[in-house]
Amino acid sequence: MQTNTLQNNFQNEELQNKLQVDNLAIDGQTLSSGSTANSTIKSSKNNSSNDLEKSGSFKLLTDILGWEDHHCDMDFKVTGTRDGITAIQLDNKVAGLTSEILKEALFASKKARIHILEIMEKTISEPNKQISEHAPRVIRLLVPIDKIRDVIGSGGSIINGMETEFGVEIDLNNDTGETFIYGKNEDQVFLVRDKILNLIKEWEVGEIVEGTIFRIESFGAFVNFEGKEGMIHISNLSKKRLDKVEDAVQMGQKVQCSIMLINEKGQINLSFIKILE
Repeated sequence: MQTNTLQNNFQNEELQNKLQVDNLAIDGQTLSSGSTANSTIKSSKNNSSNDLEKSGSFKLLTDILGWEDHHCDMDFKVTGTRDGITAIQLDNKVAGLTSEILKEALFASKKARIHILEIMEKTISEPNKQISEHAPRVIRLLVPIDKIRDVIGSGGSIINGMETEFGVEIDLNNDTGETFIYGKNEDQVFLVRDKILNLIKEWEVGEIVEGTIFRIESFGAFVNFEGKEGMIHISNLSKKRLDKVEDAVQMGQKVQCSIMLINEKGQINLSFIKILE
């Protein structure tokens, strides 16, 4: 196997970037992810490096240091688990890289990898079952394009309100609808997720909802339910004729309603069922 063949295999810049691995980063990331941050890793990963000094014959040096990048003719990093290789990165300075050299390098790196994994596993043999309470949470959602304004609200009122109320950060891409919710408290992050899901939910006529009266006009009462707003017309507040809305409901009362109509603008008309204690 000649050098130009290997160069052809690694000439794709995107692939090359994905394969580059720091010498000690894998070991440290595995230990910190598994023990400190308590990320749910499937198995431990380790990286070992093989270096070539070539002058007619060759000699492989196996280590996990960095000085060989300057002094040797080949830097061949192999990352993997006990089950196999997960990434390879190769820097070669000389022509004539043979299959014999690569074969010996792979076997040497496996021996070194298993040895280091055994040491690592004395510190952490398996990941913790739960994420640490100190680890930040992040949830990804995809908001339909036509629902983005429902999540943002007028002047950002809804999205900013959720950030303030729940102590989270919401990153919503206006072009794609891709949304990330960041927070330190898992419960708060999931509450915000549920609120956004309710905001983008496609409600159907006949569904029963529960909410709070937040505005009263002469023609009806407005109800906030699960992040949405609906109106109960005065004629739908009671079976008998009412002189005013307040004869049936008051500001701040919790009520149960059914969805009567959803017009082409997405506005929801409600029918009053009962006041909730």
